[in-house]
Amino acid sequence: MHRAHLMVLPLVLLLAACGGPPQGVTRGAALLPAAGPMFDAHAPALRLVFDGASTGRGKMTVTMPDKEVVTGQYKTLDRFSMDAAEGAGEPGSGKAAIAPEDWKELYGKSDMITGQISGEALLIGDRGTTLRVQYVVDPFDNTGFGVAKDNRGNLFRVRI
Repeated sequence: MHRAHLMVLPLVLLLAACGGPPQGVTRGAALLPAAGPMFDAHAPALRLVFDGASTGRGKMTVTMPDKEVVTGQYKTLDRFSMDAAEGAGEPGSGKAAIAPEDWKELYGKSDMITGQISGEALLIGDRGTTLRVQYVVDPFDNTGFGVAKDNRGNLFRVRI
């Protein structure tokens, strides 16, 4: 029993020195322009940041090429995608609505999303950009892909 206390003590000291247990995990992903004005302008990939990634929900942020910060909440759902033709999540409304055709345009007709855990987000920018994101994540290796669309006519591939 004395040995167990000696093993726990360094862990307690480390947590105290670091301010306690970790509050969340940040994970990066990429938005790759696939169609629209950003694609036509050969814009580079954008970094998409998931805060709270270990919980499956939290804040998602991307900074656009013009430095507009677009942020909102994401939620990795607790259900599985059953049909590749349906895409993942709800399509939403407006210019940023993602339809099954958007998934087909980027990934073709395939069963790649079958059996994956789906997620979605709606982000609003400080200069009026609305960005809807839908993605799927493999439950075994935590990698994924998806579709994002904004109200400015851009369609993106999502790489997680």
